[in-house]
Amino acid sequence: MKNKNRAFSLIELSIVVLIIGILIAGVTQGSRLVNASKVQTAQTLSQSAPVTSVQGLILWLDSSREDSFISTEASNATQLTKWYNVNPQVANLNRATTSLTTFTNSSANITYKSVGINGLPSVSFASASRTSTFASPAGGRIVTPYQAYTIFVVARVTSIAATNAFLYNGDSAGFKGFGFYSDSTGKMRVDGGTTSAFTALVGNTSAIANAARIMTVTISPDSVNGVATTTPAAKFYVNGKSDLTVTNLSANISTQGPNDILYLGGTTAASLLPFVGDMSEVIMFDTVLKDSDRKSVEQYLGKKYGIAVAS
Repeated sequence: MKNKNRAFSLIELSIVVLIIGILIAGVTQGSRLVNASKVQTAQTLSQSAPVTSVQGLILWLDSSREDSFISTEASNATQLTKWYNVNPQVANLNRATTSLTTFTNSSANITYKSVGINGLPSVSFASASRTSTFASPAGGRIVTPYQAYTIFVVARVTSIAATNAFLYNGDSAGFKGFGFYSDSTGKMRVDGGTTSAFTALVGNTSAIANAARIMTVTISPDSVNGVATTTPAAKFYVNGKSDLTVTNLSANISTQGPNDILYLGGTTAASLLPFVGDMSEVIMFDTVLKDSDRKSVEQYLGKKYGIAVAS
């Protein structure tokens, strides 16, 4: 009588291993195709985004576009040195000078992340040990005083307990300028500086670790003509929902600064209050957008990054 419990032969084992390998390869290839399809869809959304038709655009950093990075750096976990401004409203955009974001990144903690927010490419800020990151919009500097701004940032924080500076136009060491970040409670915060201290405006919505958010900040003078007053106003929104409105932002937001450099992922050249997490898109206008335009940009970002946005 034959033994029914005989061991597999080498040929049978080889066939099993081959089948498993084919299945793994199929799953891997399928995942790549899904990611590639997501990126293609995101790029199509970018091409038709309302960002392109709203006047006053000065900075657009979009990690899903092929022309946003140096081609040799656009691979997973590769150190980034530049993130290009893809603003279509600037004639003869000079990508080699004023049109780029430069990362002073000697510790290699700012990298390209091929599968980031919503499966799309993102810029990964790994830790506080990096050096400075900064951006100069096309045209060189952000002109003040008492100019208006609307700023959109799509990001997710991975270290909630830390203070994460998304963007800063000024110098926290000199207590001047303005910026916004997630504080140690995870709430969004806007600062307007004076010569000795900051006026801090804290929102109501706490961040959730690893959850992407669309953060919108508007900063405006207290006059439609841009006349300097002591009460410039700030508003900010999380995923399209108003988070806080403040009318007593320090006048020194402009009279004491800010810098002509826009810091990204920190508040100074030394990267104080460093951002830790993923950042996918930064859009900046030199005006306070109409509510309809602001909402249309937020809806575009929500669709692209799979984030529910308040109507």
